Amino acid sequence: MATPFVKRPERHQPLGLLNIPEIFHLLKRHGISYFDFGLYLGLSRPTLNAIGANNKGNVNKCLSECLEVWVEQADDVKSKGGPTYDTLIQALRKMGKNDVADEIEREIEVPETPPSNPPAKRLTMQQLLDINNASEVLDLLDDHGYFGRNYRDLGLHLGLLLHTLNAIEADNKEYPDRCLIHCIQAWLKQENNVKSKGGPTCEALVQALREIGENAVANGIERDLQGDIVPPTANPISTEDTPAADRIPDTQHPLTERPPITANPISTEDTPAAERIPDTQNPLTQDAVNVNEWLKEGRVDLTVKRVQMLGLPGSGKTCSQHLLLNEDPPEEDNSTGIACRAVKAMRISAHDDRMERIDAKALLSSLAHDLKEAAAKQKKSPEDHGTESKGESLETKTTKPAELVDESAGITESTAATESAEATGTTETEDPADDTEANKIRNEIVEAIPIAKGKFDRHWVYIIDSGGQTAFQELLPLFTRASSFNIITLDLSKDIDEKLKQEYRINGKSFSCDLDDSSEVLYTTNIEFLKDVLSSGAILQPYQPPKAIGSEENTSTGSTTSPQYAEYFVLGTHKDKAKQEVIKKYNDELKKLKSESEKEGYHIIRDGKIYEVNTMIKSPDREAEAKELGKIIYYNTFDKKSKVSIPVRWFAFELTLLEKAKRKGRSFLQINDVLHAGKSLEMNPDQTKEALEYLHSVTIILYYPQVSDDVFVDPHPILDILSCLLALVLTEDHHPFVKEGVRPLPSELKNLKDNGIFTEALLKKLKDYENFSNPNFFINLLLHLHIIVKTGVNDEYFLPSALPPYNPKTSSHPESHIDPLQIIWCSPNGTNKDSRVILPVPRGIFPLAIANLIKSPKFCFSTPKSPHYLRCRDAMSFRVCFLDDHIGTVHIIKKHKHIEIYFEGDALKYCSLIRKAVKEAITSSCEAINIKPDGYEFAFACPSSKNGCYRIVRNENEKKVECTLCPTPPIISGEEKYWSWFDKKSLTKVLIEKYKKMTKEFRSSLDAIKEALAIKSVDDVKGCLVGLMKAADWASEVDTVTDEMSLAQLLQRYCFLSNLSLLKYIAEKLDLKESKSRIDQLAEERDIFYSKVLAEEFTAAAIEDHEIIKDHHVEMTVVVSWSSSETTLATFQDYITKEFKDLSMFIALRAVQHSCLTFVCTVPYWCVDPLHVALGVGLVFVTGVLCITLKNRRYGRPPTDSGREANTQQQ
Repeated sequence: MATPFVKRPERHQPLGLLNIPEIFHLLKRHGISYFDFGLYLGLSRPTLNAIGANNKGNVNKCLSECLEVWVEQADDVKSKGGPTYDTLIQALRKMGKNDVADEIEREIEVPETPPSNPPAKRLTMQQLLDINNASEVLDLLDDHGYFGRNYRDLGLHLGLLLHTLNAIEADNKEYPDRCLIHCIQAWLKQENNVKSKGGPTCEALVQALREIGENAVANGIERDLQGDIVPPTANPISTEDTPAADRIPDTQHPLTERPPITANPISTEDTPAAERIPDTQNPLTQDAVNVNEWLKEGRVDLTVKRVQMLGLPGSGKTCSQHLLLNEDPPEEDNSTGIACRAVKAMRISAHDDRMERIDAKALLSSLAHDLKEAAAKQKKSPEDHGTESKGESLETKTTKPAELVDESAGITESTAATESAEATGTTETEDPADDTEANKIRNEIVEAIPIAKGKFDRHWVYIIDSGGQTAFQELLPLFTRASSFNIITLDLSKDIDEKLKQEYRINGKSFSCDLDDSSEVLYTTNIEFLKDVLSSGAILQPYQPPKAIGSEENTSTGSTTSPQYAEYFVLGTHKDKAKQEVIKKYNDELKKLKSESEKEGYHIIRDGKIYEVNTMIKSPDREAEAKELGKIIYYNTFDKKSKVSIPVRWFAFELTLLEKAKRKGRSFLQINDVLHAGKSLEMNPDQTKEALEYLHSVTIILYYPQVSDDVFVDPHPILDILSCLLALVLTEDHHPFVKEGVRPLPSELKNLKDNGIFTEALLKKLKDYENFSNPNFFINLLLHLHIIVKTGVNDEYFLPSALPPYNPKTSSHPESHIDPLQIIWCSPNGTNKDSRVILPVPRGIFPLAIANLIKSPKFCFSTPKSPHYLRCRDAMSFRVCFLDDHIGTVHIIKKHKHIEIYFEGDALKYCSLIRKAVKEAITSSCEAINIKPDGYEFAFACPSSKNGCYRIVRNENEKKVECTLCPTPPIISGEEKYWSWFDKKSLTKVLIEKYKKMTKEFRSSLDAIKEALAIKSVDDVKGCLVGLMKAADWASEVDTVTDEMSLAQLLQRYCFLSNLSLLKYIAEKLDLKESKSRIDQLAEERDIFYSKVLAEEFTAAAIEDHEIIKDHHVEMTVVVSWSSSETTLATFQDYITKEFKDLSMFIALRAVQHSCLTFVCTVPYWCVDPLHVALGVGLVFVTGVLCITLKNRRYGRPPTDSGREANTQQQ
């Protein structure tokens, strides 16, 4: 499409964003340093430092952003003369760059003329096409959702012969999606029998599409070329590309034949009347209206994919990413942290498969071009124009670019708000049209429309570079979502089995990661790393492409189907240093892995052949290599059957957030700022949060409403601080990670390295920690993600990933009289049990499981600082307490293909409980990092375990196991040695024993109170009891007390272990200090039991708290629908206390039954009538309470009552 001529500003005229590309390319050609240049232009050092940090030292991007900040007149730019060519030239001369300054002077003195080439013509249905139209035809097909799923059928109906199509398929075996391109090219060249089918015309193409059942695509192309598409604009628009016969007269047309754009093209109140542009002729006025409408209603169909870079430290991940994007290699030789921000990239066109980074400018240009193209497609017939009145066609409501159009009122919201403010003498600050950044984005789209070039590409990838250190790899799954495509980088200069020592690099220096003389455990090999990564991907949840709410998947049928597992591309770096025999070894191993891939559940592309590359290659070869890599990424990442329909305003929303964060000089925004930005784009709070969740799922933008109201537009500060914290234990040089002039205390470093413990005081010493608006956010986020846990000591936190690795040669090996239990992961895709392969332990699972165990609500897992306890990144010992009793020690060790659990204690009693707790921790950890929660199994060591054999538990009830490799069925003898781990009765035994112990203590405490009351006068005791509750029936009960025996009988009727309220009341009111201490201690022990024991576990133990005293008690049953796997006894006790208030002192839990979930209580006879009243009103029926039966009368939830919210964990 032709680009309208834009007049270059004169020497002293202000420059704008539209002038940046021309200046940038000229300065780039001469290698101008952005930092010195920026200082001469008036930018401050902090601003230039921030530019360098934002762009990771990429000189081209730094220069581009430097120019953007300059034209926006940041810092002291105005004092230097403002953004003009004259200022630019003077700055260059001060730098000694006179040759560059002279060239710019010559450029601006040469008068420019508009381009003389005629605008490109649009395709028509009958136009005879040739090979020069290939791009347009393929774009047409692409725009309407046809990607060649049945290209052979299409080729045959277009007139191509079978042998031609077979040749196309053979030539593009590695890139099947390119077959459509060659098919269309052959058609346009009129090969075979194309002429007999009408020749290469769009009409013939549409007919062929209909014949193969692609009616939707055919209809779309036909409507497109016949001009029936109505874009979301306020008025019909013609452009230079619209055929002359279809153009609207220029006097009615806001976009065509526009005058040259100057620095201030819009007429305002301050513009002299004689110089004002009439509203009907003001191009930007109408463009603003169109932009507002388009942002409100427009949508873009995208295929969005995530690509993750994985590799050992120094394998070339970051350099490979730069090569893929055809960018220069990074200048600094530094280790990457946990992960870098996602790089948004797109392919350049259907015929140039290079990937190109999508920055803010590129996205703005694409948005503007998309709007421009939509406008060009709309046509109106002369009859339609004739029906419009002259006034309607010539008059347009004046709308400033920064304002929203209120269609119903015919005036802008901003105007209405201003008039209202003037009338009342107040200023409305919450008007969405006042959002500076959103308005800036609107204006930039409007300004970009005249020169917009880049078509909005429908295929995007988000590329995430990750850190190679083991500690970083363990945390990576928490910050990156599932990826459909993974690039594994291997250093080909290293032999396949060569031991590689892990090092951390900063500022060009390398530091060993083993600071404890245990270097052998930090060695690894390329082949081990490759196998681990492939196996980890096999047990991930199937990749789900991102989907915006309201979008629909393309359900058209075709031969292409999405794999249910991630795909892997193995990239061999350092090709220039590799030996051919080494490359052959890699290819042989890769082919072997490829042959086993379906069985093991992963997919390697390129037929198991490694792709060799030199990531430091120079141009022009670098551009060719980048293009070839782009082809591989494109043709292997985009699932043609799934598209996401994205509202256009989401892109403007993303740009607005970036602009807001940039203006505020920070990486995060508070939710109020974010909601205001959404409101300015006519999104309500729910729609804004939906857009946020989409960005959170596709990129690594962080939005955790459960933790904070902050939205991290750039998550780098969080990842960088966590990476710095871990780097303190990886290297001896701590200066790059802490603030200037600050040194961590030796005790702080030792505590972090040896014990994995840090304090907030250490965090405050790290670089940029103070940049958080709420310093607690970082801590709360890590707690929420289970990366750290509180230690119980003030300001101390435990970070398992900071610990050194387990070294069996120097660490004590756990001992246990029973065999350890093992947890293994099997490949999910084996056709039968014999073909299932044992996979390595998933990355990230172990530190998460440790954190989840420490947070267990049922147990107390503490980690003593003792040489007898394991305290490593992949091995941990716990001192375990259950129901406040110390029950033993658990040792958990991560091996290559299993996690091993040892227990020292009463195995018959507690092994089953330990297994259950570990199972819950592993399951929660799997869900957190997108691993199938049921993908692991329990096993025992096989005597042949050296051969990789495991005895998998197949049926724990029948005590059956199955060996993975042994030829004969296994025989396990010694029940206690193995099956204590699966004794379901062990918990029952423990609960019964614990309850008996508490019951014994209750009876002893009750006897002690009776003895203490014996020395009190009966009247004093009765006076105390009467004061408990003002009820005639209760007073009558108290009147029956006449002596010590009758008092004891009353206490027997109202005091139970499940309800100690009366005993606590008496001990407090009558100052029975010793008895009160005993009762309080018993109540605390009982409350711990109630809070940790599930109702279903209490039921299984068949525990009854007390017998019914028939002459005094009636039974009340409460049936609930709460989750039996989550409801504790404390849940029910809290419900009784809250809903029945004073009467709760007399309601005692007696037992729990299986039918539904039923709690059986006893209540005194005299409480029956008040309870009938309460139950009849129905207020006690909170969410989940189904019915209550009292003295054979059943009460259910009132039909009109939807149930009040209960303060329970079930809601």
